[in-house]
Amino acid sequence: MDLISVVVPVYNAEKYIRRCVNSIQNQTYHNLEIILVDDGSPDKSGQICDQLSKEDDRIRVVHKQNAGPGFARNAGIELMTGRYVTFIDSDDWIDASHIENLYNALVLAKADLCIGGHTIVYESGEKIVHPANLEQKVYRGDEIVTQVLLPLIGPEPDYPNDVQLEPSSSMSLYDAQIIKDHNIRFLNGKSVVSEDLYFNMDYLQQSSSVVIMDEVGYFYFVNDQSISRK
Repeated sequence: MDLISVVVPVYNAEKYIRRCVNSIQNQTYHNLEIILVDDGSPDKSGQICDQLSKEDDRIRVVHKQNAGPGFARNAGIELMTGRYVTFIDSDDWIDASHIENLYNALVLAKADLCIGGHTIVYESGEKIVHPANLEQKVYRGDEIVTQVLLPLIGPEPDYPNDVQLEPSSSMSLYDAQIIKDHNIRFLNGKSVVSEDLYFNMDYLQQSSSVVIMDEVGYFYFVNDQSISRK
C-alpha cells in the first residue's frame, strides 16, 4: 500500500480538530501520515494537536506563525513523504472509506489526480450532497484543459450555477511527486480569492490524466467563524 500524506491546516479549531483527526485515523486505508500544521492558533488548537500526536505515531505536528491556510498547506507539503497527498480543513471531516475510494479510483485509472464531490453540512444538521459536476471518467491530454480546467475557472454561460467544478484542494487526491517536481505551492489566501484555484490550475497543467468520481464522503462544515466565511 502506498503511503498517503494527509495535510491539515489548523487555525482556531479547538472545537473541531479532534473530530477531523479522528475521521482520518479511522480510515479503512491505514497507511497514512497525518501532518497537522498549527497556523499560529491563539486558542488551544496547537495543544490539542500535540496531544493527538502522542496518541498516534502517524501524526506529525508543526507550529508556525500565522500566514493563512495556503501557506499552512505549503508547510505540510515541505514535510510530506507520501506517494500521494490530500488536504483536509480542520473543521471538516471525512467518511471512513473516503481516502480508500479516491486512491482506488486513481490507481485503477492510472491518473495523476482524482477529484470527488462533497457533502455540505450546516450547523443545524442539514446536509446537501454535491457530486462533482462533470462526467465520471478519465480525462487525458487536451481534455484536461477543455473539460476540467476551464469548468474549474468558470462555467459555460448557460450553466445554471456560478460554479461548475469546485476549486477546492480538498476532496481530491494528488500525486505528491508532481507537486515536488514542479514546485507547485499555494498562494497567500489573504491576497487572492481562492488559493486553491491557483494551485489546481498549476497542477492540472502538469497532469497527463485526471479521473472524476462520484465520491461525496468529504463533509464540508459551514462554520460561520471560518476564514473563508468571513
